[in-house]
Amino acid sequence: MPLLYLCAIKKAYPLNQRYLTTAVVSLLCAVCLVQPVFSQTTDGSEELHVDGFEDFDGACPQPIVPDRDTSLTEYSDILGVDWPGSNGDPINISVDNNEYMALEFIVPNTPESGSLSTVAAPVPNAGGLIMSIDKCPGVFTTQDGACDVNFPAVKANLTWRHSVSIAPVGCLLEVGQTYYVNIFFGDRAGNSVCSFSQCVTRLRNLF
Repeated sequence: MPLLYLCAIKKAYPLNQRYLTTAVVSLLCAVCLVQPVFSQTTDGSEELHVDGFEDFDGACPQPIVPDRDTSLTEYSDILGVDWPGSNGDPINISVDNNEYMALEFIVPNTPESGSLSTVAAPVPNAGGLIMSIDKCPGVFTTQDGACDVNFPAVKANLTWRHSVSIAPVGCLLEVGQTYYVNIFFGDRAGNSVCSFSQCVTRLRNLF
């Protein structure tokens, strides 16, 4: 029986008649009205889970590359320390072909600036890549053009800063906010340029 029809029956009975029927119908109305909602957030927006890890609920766009390499998910997983990490130490990273890597970090309250870059790996490099720093995983075209590499290249370089007072240019990062270093061996259309099962580069942060 439809929900509205059940509730209409409840209201049709006078208060001094059929107490049992009214109570039963009232209970049915309550059960119909209070339904668990598993696919919505508290603000009513729908959630979309990708690989059981990311959560794109409207605040973040769907990545152009649908799959995320989750072998490493934190910036500190690579450097062993929090952002910005060990000054200038290059670390080998490998990303599964046709997947992107997003390394999460929180900007500390330190007046620093630097340059995040990829350099040639000790093994043959797997091809060009694109890289960005963004508040969303998998975003390679950022609102601030200074926060992404504008062309697939073997060597990508991004300058960054924690304050406008310490550097005149570069990707401005807000203290206390969460960001991702996004890396994909391909172009902005999501096409891979890697011919191996794993694509390799070296990542370093000079500051």
